[in-house]
Amino acid sequence: MTICVAIGVNDCLVFAADSASTLQGVNEKGESEIVNVYDHGDKVYNLYKGLPIAAMTCGMGNIGVYSISNLAKTFRSRLSGSDPEWRVDVENYSIEEIATKARKFFFEEKFRAIVPAPPSPHSFEFYIGGYSSGEGSLHELWQISIVNGASSAPVQMGAQGWVGAMWAGQPGPLNRLLTGFALAGPCASWHNN
Repeated sequence: MTICVAIGVNDCLVFAADSASTLQGVNEKGESEIVNVYDHGDKVYNLYKGLPIAAMTCGMGNIGVYSISNLAKTFRSRLSGSDPEWRVDVENYSIEEIATKARKFFFEEKFRAIVPAPPSPHSFEFYIGGYSSGEGSLHELWQISIVNGASSAPVQMGAQGWVGAMWAGQPGPLNRLLTGFALAGPCASWHNN
């Protein structure tokens, strides 16, 4: 089971995730299969030391031969590096800008480089949250996703400064705990209470 949780309150945005990480591969029939499950994977990341920008993930535990944890570290290095295409201007940035760069990195650069492309079904979700420069009191949450080889533009989850709980991945247990019922089948959508 994998799950990501975001809690928005007036003072902050909190991320949490389980620690199991599932690595997928392709079997001799060309079908997706689970290769390994690691019980202590990293799924919550600080994306820029000293800035209120964080990320969390659910879904695929790897893109090609690279774990999402290692890719997140590479992405973090680019954001604080010297390349103007990737570098974050610490005085003038937005969470939407970071989400757009995350999609470019994870989907356009890394996922599209996999040959042959992974067979369906597969999904990857990466959530970027925090505070844009100049917005110290209103947090934001953005999602990028890759579902069966397709990825759309980043999506803002809720309004700036939303208050409530949102969760994704395999949300059955939290659906039952917080709403009193479980949805039929797997669900990868956020729930805002």
